[in-house]
Amino acid sequence: MMWLAAVGLATGLAAAGASLDAPLDCRVEGSDDRFLLHPHQLLKATPSFQVFILMDGLTLAVVNRDTGRFNRLSNLNLLPDPQPPQFFHGYCQPAP
Repeated sequence: MMWLAAVGLATGLAAAGASLDAPLDCRVEGSDDRFLLHPHQLLKATPSFQVFILMDGLTLAVVNRDTGRFNRLSNLNLLPDPQPPQFFHGYCQPAP
């Protein structure tokens, strides 16, 4: 929760002025792993949520615009070398 307070997300992405035209910097909770969500990956946006598609459709990320929280699901069992699905969650902020 410290990272959330440090980046000012306690009031959410919408309140922080996050644009749908700018990338989001997302950090996986309980890890140092980070990734970017880019505007060209945006599949659907509503006033409350943004849905991103990654890895040619194998991964979906849903970001709550009110809190900055995300869920990311990768369905890797469709690959030639199947792997179990992966689920991550954490927080996003506007990328610098």
